[in-house]
Amino acid sequence: MFDKLLNDGRKGRKSGKGFYTYKGKKKTVDSSVYSVLDLKPEATMSEKDIAIRCVLPMLNEAVRCLDEGIIRSLVTVTLVLFSVSVSLHSWAVHSATWIHWALRKLSI
Repeated sequence: MFDKLLNDGRKGRKSGKGFYTYKGKKKTVDSSVYSVLDLKPEATMSEKDIAIRCVLPMLNEAVRCLDEGIIRSLVTVTLVLFSVSVSLHSWAVHSATWIHWALRKLSI
């Protein structure tokens, strides 16, 4: 991958382009880098998908804590994750709790 970039003269700030184009201290994504690397940019993700990607690692850790006996019940997990969710995104608040969401979505 980096060979392709270097062959195209993309050395980052030194050349003014790389993954980004540089104008002074400002950098912007250089969309032409995708064709150099034979890649297609990924479609934009919905806010819900982004929120889910944020939630799943926390949910996995919560289940591990439950498995290892660090916490005693899903109620504890629910309270903690709900309080975190309030600061994350309104989608989280409207999904009631992470545990409820996981049980419903994952058919557990």
